[in-house]
Amino acid sequence: MSKVPGNAQTLLTRIFEAWHRDNLPDADGGGAFEVFASELALRSYGLNLDEVTAGVVGGGQDGAVDSVYVFFDDTLVDEDSEVVLSESKPSSFSQGRSLELWVVQAKRTASFSESALDKLENTLRRVLDLDEPLDSFSQLYNPTLLTRFDLFRRAWEKLLVRRPRLGMNVVYATPGDTRGITPQVEAKVIALRHVLSKQVPDARISVELLGSSELLARYNERPSYALPMRYQEAATSDDSHIALVTLRDYYNLIVDENGRLRRHLFEHNVRDYEGNVSVNLEIRRSLNSAVSPEFWWLNNGVTILCSAATSAGKTYSLSDIQIVNGLQTSHEIYEALRPGSPAEADARMLLVRIIVTDDPAVRDQVIRATNRQTSVKDSSLRATDEVQRNRTTSSLGTGITTGERTSTKTKARTLSALSASRCSARP
Repeated sequence: MSKVPGNAQTLLTRIFEAWHRDNLPDADGGGAFEVFASELALRSYGLNLDEVTAGVVGGGQDGAVDSVYVFFDDTLVDEDSEVVLSESKPSSFSQGRSLELWVVQAKRTASFSESALDKLENTLRRVLDLDEPLDSFSQLYNPTLLTRFDLFRRAWEKLLVRRPRLGMNVVYATPGDTRGITPQVEAKVIALRHVLSKQVPDARISVELLGSSELLARYNERPSYALPMRYQEAATSDDSHIALVTLRDYYNLIVDENGRLRRHLFEHNVRDYEGNVSVNLEIRRSLNSAVSPEFWWLNNGVTILCSAATSAGKTYSLSDIQIVNGLQTSHEIYEALRPGSPAEADARMLLVRIIVTDDPAVRDQVIRATNRQTSVKDSSLRATDEVQRNRTTSSLGTGITTGERTSTKTKARTLSALSASRCSARP
């Protein structure tokens, strides 16, 4: 990086050099800085190094674009995402979903360049013009860049009739000083915003210039692992708890102030979100149905590991949170309760296990135990088969099967225990 007076630049230089050695030792400085700056620009999304690197398009014929990312409802879009698959239909998606494009330009220069902003403006004007096929620009831009913008255009066109909430975000990052930005550069930023608003009408437009101070602040940001969670009923054993939490209160735990999923809370989960698998579809149907039974009757709940959990006024204060089981459930709750979605599920309950321990061995044991599940095919669920249910009903001479009686008794005992535990919950 160029030598510029000031501790912010010096600190950022040293941090970047250490990050470069630890993460991308075989990359040249310019390429490593593109990844480094992109990760900081998108810090709130909690992307891992592979996800950030996959978005890098810089090199020859890059049109002053170093990386491109597309997010659909806070989830990074790739070629396998449902929103870009040709077989998926617009009607599969609810209205008002969020679709965001992020474009990053990162250069190891001491100042912000007018020419870089000019090139960005020209590139974005072309690739966001839906009347022009992207392959018509193959002589101007490299295939990786066109592929990344194609993801956005396919998702955008798929969602057009569903009135998506669009966001256009451009970040220009250098180790320079934003206090020294010239009026000419400011004028180029305004022109770029104008082009984006013209090409993507009704989108939220953001063009940010990040210098050394801003990048250093992003680097020093730490996601919160200490959060409050309201509950309705709870039972306590030693320092750990079982609680019934409304879906809205759980949603408020896992979503930040910008409405984004707090992905860092799920870092220790052994599974990633699996999309439209049968289990998730069942959860989704239950959440979206106004006549579905109480949600916690049908769901195994979630498990939270933390270092401390104190209760006051029906609210837990949880420290060092990791949600180690229930990622699929959490994603479906997020989708069902996000802004613009039906709110049928708000007041229903989720069963939450809160396990307080600082012992790494115990944490690993809990993670293994709560995620060791035997797959059961639908055809194997004989208790839910209509013929089996009728046979059981006939033999009992009543309208309640043995399985249903056991379930009802179990629920009654659990509700009774939770109700009786009000006074035993930790104050």
